[in-house]
Amino acid sequence: MKDTSTCDARSTDGLSATRSIVLCFDGTSNHFSERNTNVVKLVELLYKNDPSTQMVYYQTGVGTYSHPGFWTSITEVIAKKADEAVAWYLYQHVIDGYRFIMESYREGDEISIFGFSRGAYTARALAGMLHAVGILPKHNLEHIPFAYQVYAGKISAQQSREWRPTGDAGLGVSQEGLLGALNIEKNEHDRERSSSNPDEVNPKSYKMTFCTPVKISFLGVWDTVGSVGALKRETLPWIEYNPSVIHFRHALALDEFRGHFIPSVWDHGRTVRGSQTAVEMWFRGSHSDVGGGSPLTDRARRNPVSRFWDKVFIRIYSLFGKRAFPFPRWVVGRGRLPDMSNISFRWMMNQCISTPNVRIRLDASSLARYEKAGILAPPIGRSGHTPLGRALDTYDSTKEPYEATEDSPWWWLMEVLPLPKPSQRNVDRSVVETTYWPNLKAGRRIGNQPVDQIFLHRSAHELQQSGYRYRAKFKNTPQVRD
Repeated sequence: MKDTSTCDARSTDGLSATRSIVLCFDGTSNHFSERNTNVVKLVELLYKNDPSTQMVYYQTGVGTYSHPGFWTSITEVIAKKADEAVAWYLYQHVIDGYRFIMESYREGDEISIFGFSRGAYTARALAGMLHAVGILPKHNLEHIPFAYQVYAGKISAQQSREWRPTGDAGLGVSQEGLLGALNIEKNEHDRERSSSNPDEVNPKSYKMTFCTPVKISFLGVWDTVGSVGALKRETLPWIEYNPSVIHFRHALALDEFRGHFIPSVWDHGRTVRGSQTAVEMWFRGSHSDVGGGSPLTDRARRNPVSRFWDKVFIRIYSLFGKRAFPFPRWVVGRGRLPDMSNISFRWMMNQCISTPNVRIRLDASSLARYEKAGILAPPIGRSGHTPLGRALDTYDSTKEPYEATEDSPWWWLMEVLPLPKPSQRNVDRSVVETTYWPNLKAGRRIGNQPVDQIFLHRSAHELQQSGYRYRAKFKNTPQVRD
């Protein structure tokens, strides 16, 4: 009998029976609630019932961590706010994900990582750590803190800044790294310094000696912020570019203007053509409109009368596909609230499912619920080019973008005070600079080149025809794509 509990949402011809390890990192202060992010939606869709085929890890966002057993209820709240403000637990967020991979990984497993907001930064930092030092052998938990310090150290940061594509197709292996523990060319002083200070350890040598090199099959993130910690600038190596990531996808917000939410974009100039793909897609809305979890405005409230017609039209399309009559766009989606984050969610799902040699197993019953609710449009992987998929995008675009400064004086104060934040003036993406100049609600500035794989989503472009003007400023106008 055919197993109907799972589906790959696409043909898996040519793929070996590998196991998938999927890690999901939620956004700042985000966790399961009534206003769930795209990360929570993804976790719900993932198949979680058979560890022999897929293992799933979910981590709540920055600002939800506190040390167990030590904090009272009051100091726990303070600790969580401190995590949100100064990233006290950034280290903990990264190594918790690393520990899960270390305890779960076996040769041949396929690793995919997702994240939103500062959870996206954590996801990219974890991918950076996997590139820099690889995976430690199972049960070597006491080595994780040292491995993290090696990844976050000066030599790793220098290698991250200086890495450029070479003839080795992105492996970036040096003779020094190949020697590992047998590197006897250093003098006694260098060996003593390196053994006592992880900041001075060469990550390539450490990886060759202790760890297993791995690739990240798919890294999908929603609106990565440029640093972790609202009041403290902290950056890590291999964020702007990572040679070990095979497929990178990034959904970004056109209308976010907060200075502490400057995006960390991919350095497309270093992408290894032929062995890597990297796409960054820009969507209408603010930070939480793209990643999910934003409050609903009064104009986005439900019209329950038309829910019946929603189900009818979606059912017709699922049965007859292109043979069905065109969808009236004013009908589709009316059985639920419009949610702008659904647009980038559909795009990300289409990307990870349609990308060759990426195995993401979905739960069939959850997928059916999402299609029935009009959040996803069949067929997954190609729905961005279907009448239903485009109609759903149009409906979800009716929600007005959320502005955090209108609800919180705290964010407006952050815009006018001289606090440290990522600079938007530096065009060298490998060197992240800090500025104290007030942002004053200035839109994002992107120094993109014409050859960069940076695009404007079709739904935002269609709104431009009706007078919509996004806040972001591009050096070169991006092309329009689904």
